[in-house]
Amino acid sequence: YFTSPTDKFSLKGLVEEAIDVLQSCQLEVASIVCDQSPKNKGLFKELKVTTEKPYFIHKAKKIYAMVDPPHLLKSVRNNLKNHGIYYEDSRVGNTPRTCYANWEHIEKLYEMDSKDEFSACRRLTKKHITVSGLKKMNVKL
Repeated sequence: YFTSPTDKFSLKGLVEEAIDVLQSCQLEVASIVCDQSPKNKGLFKELKVTTEKPYFIHKAKKIYAMVDPPHLLKSVRNNLKNHGIYYEDSRVGNTPRTCYANWEHIEKLYEMDSKDEFSACRRLTKKHITVSGLKKMNVKL
């Protein structure tokens, strides 16, 4: 962990240096993983990592860059809670239709499922549904 601010350019150099050190120890680096902090987003930009090209080349080797799954799930949850999501559903018929999902759907699912003797979502708890404040920042519940 850093004790002082590190800009995206320094971070890029540190990542490349760490990869070099690991490779000199005969370790193969396949990917780097981080959270979605602005500095890490800046690092991805510096490395020219995009959703279309989720890797960068370091000394002729592809190294994938990704956001850790718990933070991605937290981000999806928070966006669903704050904004909802539009998506296309083409399961019925040939024409995709635009659908909308929001946090109320999750709340209704919990409400209905918690009353059922044979719960489909038995691990879903009230604690998962009423996330707010600082608890929103927690990646585990």
